[in-house]
Amino acid sequence: MSLQGISGKTIPFDGQVGGHAGVMTVEDGSMIIKDSLPKERAFYALLGTHEALAPLRDYVPEYMGQIKLTGVTEGVEVGHEVLQEIASGKESIVLRNVAYEFKKPNILDIKLGTVLYDESANEEKQARMIETARKTTSLESGVRLTGFKVWDPSKNDYEQTPKSYGKSIKVSQLPEGMAKFFPAASIQDRGLLNAVIDGIIGEVQEIKEIFEKVEMRMVGGSLLIVWEGDEEALKASLSATEELPEGGLTGKHKAEAAAAAPAAAERALNEVEVELPGGKGAAEEESAETSSSLSTSSSKKLSLGYAVKMIDFAHTRLAPGEGPDKGVLLGMETTLKLLEGRKAELAVVAEDAGAA
Repeated sequence: MSLQGISGKTIPFDGQVGGHAGVMTVEDGSMIIKDSLPKERAFYALLGTHEALAPLRDYVPEYMGQIKLTGVTEGVEVGHEVLQEIASGKESIVLRNVAYEFKKPNILDIKLGTVLYDESANEEKQARMIETARKTTSLESGVRLTGFKVWDPSKNDYEQTPKSYGKSIKVSQLPEGMAKFFPAASIQDRGLLNAVIDGIIGEVQEIKEIFEKVEMRMVGGSLLIVWEGDEEALKASLSATEELPEGGLTGKHKAEAAAAAPAAAERALNEVEVELPGGKGAAEEESAETSSSLSTSSSKKLSLGYAVKMIDFAHTRLAPGEGPDKGVLLGMETTLKLLEGRKAELAVVAEDAGAA
C-alpha cells in the first residue's frame, strides 16, 4: 500500500540500550520498528499459536505485525497512527514500545545465556563467540549487562551506561551494575523502590518457571527491565492497585489491578489492527492473525511502575527432546540473586539512614 500525503514518519529510537543499531520508532514513540531475521518472525508466529509458548505471551512486547519495504516510500497504517520510512527492502517487525507508558523510564537490557552463537554460525564465529563469553560475565553467570539508562532527578537528565561497561566487568562486579540501575538516591521514598524490586523479582521468577517447562534454545535473547524513574509517577502507578501488599507488588499483575492503572496507560489497551503494504496476501494474513492472538495477552497487561519482558528472538527455536535452555536459566537465576542482593543492600542503607 503506497500512502500519499501522510504526515507521520519514523525516526531513530533513542530508548535503545542494547542490541544492534538501526531501530526506529514512530513520532510519538508508541511503537518500534526493527529489522528482523526469518527465525524471529517465525518465533512470533509460533508465539501466537503454539500452546507450549502460551504462558510466555504476557512476557514479550506486543507484536503489531511485520512490514516489508520495497524501494519506494511506503507506510503501514496502525489505527490512527502511520508508520512511514524510506524503503530498505528488509523485513521489519513492529512492536509496542514497552517504555512508552512511562514518564521517565529506567531501562536495563540483560543478555541471557552462556552460548552466544547458534548452530548456523561458522567455525570462526563460534570460536569468537566462545571467547567473548569466556572473557565477559556470560559464561560463568549466564548474564551480561548489555546497557542501561537511569533517570537522575538531581541532574534532570539520564545517566547512560554503555554496552562497553557490561563487556568490561567481572562477575564479582555484577552487583555494582545492579546498584547503578537501582540507585538509592534516585527515589526518596525507599518503600517505592523496594516495591518495584519486589515486583520485578516476582516477574523474573515467573518467566524462569515458564522457561523451565519449555524445550527451547534462545541465543542472544535478553531480559528487558523497565521501571518508572519519576517518583510521583511511580507513586501514582503503584497506588493504582487498591490493595498494595506490604513490601510491594509481587508476581504477575492481576487484570483488575491493570484496569485501575492511570488513564495515560489505558491507551495500550486499545485494539490496534495492522494493515500491511500491498493488502492482505497470505503472509499478511498470517501476520495479522498472530498479532491478534498476541494482543489478547501482553497488550492487555499494563505496567504498574515496572515491566519485565523477553526480547530479541532472532536466534530462538523450539528444541523438542533437548530439554530447557540451561544457559538461559542460569542467567535468570543470576538475575534473581542480583535483585535480591540489591534489595538487601537497600535495606542496610535504610537502616543506616534511620540510625543517623
